[in-house]
This record gives sequence, C-alpha cells and structure tokens, in this order.
Amino acid sequence: MHNSAGYSELAYTTEYEEYKGYLIDWATEPDGDNPQRFFGNFRARKDGKATLGMMTALPLETRADAKNEAIRFARAEIDKVAGDDA
Repeated sequence: MHNSAGYSELAYTTEYEEYKGYLIDWATEPDGDNPQRFFGNFRARKDGKATLGMMTALPLETRADAKNEAIRFARAEIDKVAGDDA
C-alpha cells in the first residue's frame, strides 16, 4: 500500500462497510500500464478523526479483487489507529 495523494478525485462507491465505528468506502481504477488490472482505493471516516485513505500498491486481476483488498487494508489501517478506542 502507499498513500494516494489524489484519492479524493476518484469516484467512490455510495455503499459503505462499517468497521470499528469507521465508514469505509472504496473505488477501483484501472492500471495505466495494464488496463485489464485494477488498483483498489479506500477512504475510512469517523467523526472527530482524520480520514484514512490509501490504494493498493499492486494492481489486481478484477475490480472485485481490488475492492476486497482495499477493504482488507482499510481494516488493517483502522486497527493501527483505533487501538483500544474502538
């Protein structure tokens, strides 16, 4: 994973996953070098907390794989910052 400076410019889903009080939304985007592969991106928001956002470092075979990987990474990042606050 790496930070994505432009993550707010993506078309994020209007469906949300909820995890430890954070709302997670995601977007996928094709790899510029191989448009048949996809990066997953996420934003995780919680009132009073900084928004978390990242994208997968490697493109995946399908949009569904990219979405699932983004959600998995979102949960891991939330676990890092939430600690015992969740």
